[in-house]
Amino acid sequence: MAAAAARIHSAQPGGSALSGQLRVSVSEGFGNSFIAPRLAGFVAAHPELEIDLVASSGFLNPSRREADMAVLLARPRKGPLITRKLSDYSLGLYAPADRPDWHEAVATTPLSRAGIPVIGYMPDILYAPELDYLGEIEPGLRANVRSSSVLAQRRMIAGGAGVGVLPCFLASGDPALVRIRPDQVIARAFWLALHRDVAPQPRIRAFIDWLDAEVRESRGLLIPG
Repeated sequence: MAAAAARIHSAQPGGSALSGQLRVSVSEGFGNSFIAPRLAGFVAAHPELEIDLVASSGFLNPSRREADMAVLLARPRKGPLITRKLSDYSLGLYAPADRPDWHEAVATTPLSRAGIPVIGYMPDILYAPELDYLGEIEPGLRANVRSSSVLAQRRMIAGGAGVGVLPCFLASGDPALVRIRPDQVIARAFWLALHRDVAPQPRIRAFIDWLDAEVRESRGLLIPG
């Protein structure tokens, strides 16, 4: 029944404009800092679409039809889904620009002994294991200033509360942030997942084509260097 309803809803008789609701679940950082600032072109091209961008700490489940598609931090292993990698991306260690003493200290001293606060996620409410990356900076490194929001972490680092790991696409271009230890690169990937019943819908295909194009054009931002 769901598949039949999807086929009916996807029909666009007479070549009419795309319409209906499109709900996309995406991580907070990628949704707010990458998709949202670029969405105007897609909205202008498809003014009859209702677009829900659910950008939060956590994901809606396309398997249960909570969203039409999701941009996830790992490839789902089960469910009636079509999945593929959207893009790789890089993360790095960042510090406030107005703390050159920290920049010098981190270059020569392990963070665990530098006396500098470390900002990161709360391990007991980590919504994806791919976010547990402080150990890739230094084995056993723990955050002592924590937030469930990567946007809050960015503001805390920029405001001088400590140093921490941020996606490069989120931090680059911010004059309040400086990347330290640039040779340390954390590699992750975004995965696109959608229920197989909605895959043929023209509005789904249109959004995926648009997102693919934006990712290709911004490869240098997602993977600096």
